[in-house]
Amino acid sequence: MEHSLNQHFETANDAFEFYLNALLKYGHNYRDTLTLFNVGFYINNPLNYVIKYEKRKWSLDYAKKEFDWYLSANTNAHQIATHASIWYNHMDIFGDVNSNYGYQWSQKNQLQNIIDKIKKDKETRQAWITIYDGKQIKNSSATLNGYETDTPCTLNIGFNVINNKLCMTVYMRSI
Repeated sequence: MEHSLNQHFETANDAFEFYLNALLKYGHNYRDTLTLFNVGFYINNPLNYVIKYEKRKWSLDYAKKEFDWYLSANTNAHQIATHASIWYNHMDIFGDVNSNYGYQWSQKNQLQNIIDKIKKDKETRQAWITIYDGKQIKNSSATLNGYETDTPCTLNIGFNVINNKLCMTVYMRSI
C-alpha cells in the first residue's frame, strides 16, 4: 500500500469517510467482505461521534438505546432487536447474545477495577478490559451461545491518562 492508513481525525465522521474510501480503494475481499487489516487511527474529538453518511443510516436515537442496553448488562437482545433487526441473527434460542459489551465489561468487575487502578496510579499500563477472549471458545460454559452466531467485534479496551486527559484504545477483530 502506498500510503499510511494511520491517521488523525477530528470527528468519528471524518474517520468513517476516510476509511470508507480507503476500504473501497485498498480493501481485500476476505470471506465476501471488504477488509482492511492492521489499521490504527486517532479521533481527537470523540464526543463528536455522529456519522453523517446517509447510506450508513446512523441513528443517534438507536445509538442511545444500544448504549443504554449495554449499561444494563442484560444479555437478552429481544428489546434492542426491535430497533435493529440484525440482533435476531446473533441470538441464541433464549434471545441472549455474547456481544452486550456492558455484560462483558461487568464480568469479574472489570470496569470498576480499571477505575480503581487509574485512581491509584494515573500512569498505569494495566488498565485494560477484555471483551472477547479466544480462550472462551473451547469452554462453552463460559459463553452464552458458544460464539456460533455471536462473537463480539471488540477484543479489548485500554485506558491511559496522557497529559491529564483520559485516552482510550480499542482493538477490534471486526466491525
